[in-house]
Amino acid sequence: MRLTFFKTLFEPNAEVAFSAYQKIISSTSDGELRFQAAKKIYEYYYARGFYITADEIESRFGLDKEVVYHAKDNNALELPPLQFVIQLGAFSDRLNADKMIKRISKLDKTILIKTKVVAGQKLHLVWVGPFNDRSSAEEWAKLIEDKYKIHSRIKPMD
Repeated sequence: MRLTFFKTLFEPNAEVAFSAYQKIISSTSDGELRFQAAKKIYEYYYARGFYITADEIESRFGLDKEVVYHAKDNNALELPPLQFVIQLGAFSDRLNADKMIKRISKLDKTILIKTKVVAGQKLHLVWVGPFNDRSSAEEWAKLIEDKYKIHSRIKPMD
């Protein structure tokens, strides 16, 4: 199954990849592999504009959102504390991401561009943060919306 997972990472057809990740989840007991496949499914939904929460991932795929079990020795691996970012946009053109950064450059906060391939498409995500808790991120998101009229979204940092 691990080989299937790695081959699927390079699959250009998002629907084919989605099906392969679903098959991995349903046919392996390897908790780490199931968790990684669920993350890829989450990215697929995210790229399509459908947002699912960690609770939905847990209920749909039976995966614990806080602990991943390592299949080799069954020891629980504690995940690091969750940090949050404010996502201001996702751009296929890097120049548009740079324009967004220039627009908000006076913010007294770290601004990041994270380049990611989602469902076969390269995206440049513009993030502000990280924040140690959701409430701090929400305060900054409101400030950004009031000052720059940019609608944003708070998401866990990955």
